[in-house]
Amino acid sequence: MTHDPSSARDRPFTAVLDLTRSSGLWVVASTSPTRYFVDVRGLVLRSRGVGSPRFPFDDEWVPLVRVRSYDPVTRESTANEIRCGARAYYLTDPRGGSLDYEWRLQRVVTEIRRLAPDEAAATYARTAAPDVPLRPEWARTIS
Repeated sequence: MTHDPSSARDRPFTAVLDLTRSSGLWVVASTSPTRYFVDVRGLVLRSRGVGSPRFPFDDEWVPLVRVRSYDPVTRESTANEIRCGARAYYLTDPRGGSLDYEWRLQRVVTEIRRLAPDEAAATYARTAAPDVPLRPEWARTIS
C-alpha cells in the first residue's frame, strides 16, 4: 500500500497513521492479541488480549503524551506516527499532569483501522475518558 498521509482521514485502513494530520479514533492491531485504541486528540486505551501481560491502566483511557514508531529492521524511529511493520511506542501520563509517565511498546503493528462513528461511540460508552486537559506532543508541533 502506498502512503498518502492526507488520505488516512478518508478511509478506514491505512499503513501509516500520522497523528499530525489525522483525526478520529483508531484501533491498532499487532502480532499480539492486545489492541491499542488511539484517539488522535491525545488519548490511548490498551485493551489487553488473552495471554498478554497485565499492566496498570489497562482498559482505561489515559492521556497520550508522545508516540513513536520503531522499525525493527532498520532501527529507524519516527515521531508522531504509527506504522504497519514497525513497533509503536506510547508515552502516557495516566495520572493526568503529575509527570509520572508510563510507557508501552506494542508488538509489530499489523493493521491500523479508523473506527466508524458508531464503533467509536460504543468504545467511548464502554470506558469513560479522563477529564483532564490534553496537550499531546504532536499538537505542540502544529503551528
